[in-house]
Amino acid sequence: MGKIKSKSHIPSFAIVCICVVFLAGVPVLAANTGLTEKIMQAFNLLNIEEQEITEEQKNIYLKYGDILDNEVELGYGTIKLEAAICDKSYICVPFSFQMAGNTDSTEDITNKNSPYQKMQRETIRFSLADSTKNMDMFTVLPPDIQEDGTLKGCFLAGVKEEIKKGDKILVTRQQDWKDTTQEKPVAKFKIGKLAESHNIPLDKEIAGQNHIEISPLSLRIEGSNNGNAFIKYLPDGFDGIIVKLKDGSVVQQASTGSWGMKDEDNSYAKALLFASPVNLDYVEGIYFQNNGEELRLDF
Repeated sequence: MGKIKSKSHIPSFAIVCICVVFLAGVPVLAANTGLTEKIMQAFNLLNIEEQEITEEQKNIYLKYGDILDNEVELGYGTIKLEAAICDKSYICVPFSFQMAGNTDSTEDITNKNSPYQKMQRETIRFSLADSTKNMDMFTVLPPDIQEDGTLKGCFLAGVKEEIKKGDKILVTRQQDWKDTTQEKPVAKFKIGKLAESHNIPLDKEIAGQNHIEISPLSLRIEGSNNGNAFIKYLPDGFDGIIVKLKDGSVVQQASTGSWGMKDEDNSYAKALLFASPVNLDYVEGIYFQNNGEELRLDF
């Protein structure tokens, strides 16, 4: 897996190559909603710098986002899962944590006995209902408490298995990083919407068992390392994977991280999450640069 570089307080897997693009031509919806604001807040936590996005980009959040109404009671406070937006690689869930009893926005969240610190040590885990494995999780928390005493953060889950519309997501509590695969779920929710992915064509001579897809939320690369011509273009890290737009600009990657997995059969999966949604009509192509070799894939 890749190295995490983030302002996250509870990193638990290598994730997220962040990119920013501008888009147009998306049907205008009532984007200024609570749903959109919750998702925007979560994605801004995943970025080094807060991103300004257009009304058209907000509409993509609205199109693919779902409002959630799940609460996890911890005894000393409550985690509320507020919304979800996902494609087949990632689930982003903005949440809020409300301390039990009286709340105080001046609470010292760095105190090890603070409920906020306890919440960090007792992390939430997601898993697919038909899988025995937890998803890889990444939790991001802001440095400040809201005036109402809540702490608003973001859960980001990634999985090599594909997430599908209609999948049930089980939520378990993980105390002090113990395994939770046998624990009883404390909440569950269903994937109601899924950002559609589109294939990026690979020449048959180099394709082998490799497959590349892009969605408005992320870029996914998967395949096998067994002697395919494509492998020589695939960098070990993520800096050599470049998304270019038709106006000539390059989609920038933030240093929050990214994730990649390998199995014993030498198969792999890599995923890059965009910091804000991408209008796929504006994508020119994907470039892979590795050790002086470059492969351009038009989209």
